[in-house]
Amino acid sequence: MTTQRAILITGFSAWGKSRHIHMLFGKKRFSPKLYAPVDPLINGKFLVESRSNDDVGDIKFIDNVRDRFARAGAKVKKADLIAAFCPTRGPQNDCIRILQSKPFSKFDEIHVLLLQYKWDWHAELRLAEVESYLKQDSRVRTFVIDQDKAFTADPDRLTARDDAIRRHLHSIYP
Repeated sequence: MTTQRAILITGFSAWGKSRHIHMLFGKKRFSPKLYAPVDPLINGKFLVESRSNDDVGDIKFIDNVRDRFARAGAKVKKADLIAAFCPTRGPQNDCIRILQSKPFSKFDEIHVLLLQYKWDWHAELRLAEVESYLKQDSRVRTFVIDQDKAFTADPDRLTARDDAIRRHLHSIYP
């Protein structure tokens, strides 16, 4: 039986989540179809949602992903998803409510790639709090993206984060 996964590139507003998705696929706009990453070592195809719940709110985010699967058709019903995601806990935008709603409830595994640092160093995820909150869903596996901490130049930091994301994806899609 095939494992269906959601890969969520995670951080708060303006942390570079969508930018990493754009880099991963070599494009900025995504139709409701499957896309292969530009890295040939990642053996997978994905539905892609590059706008996160911090861009549109949790209800609209859920609707966007649900609509993307519906419009893609039956042949991709069991497709894996890559999406930008924000670990919010507010009454109008709760990340656990998102993960427990359809279409997210159908995923066997949810890989949450936590961007520890904002691209401009002005913020850092409180990893213990985020991971503790996400443990409410037993399907969640967290992976910290902190490889950029060793660099000071923005291009180097971006490359380090992108490389870490690609390595993680290659480990689950060899």
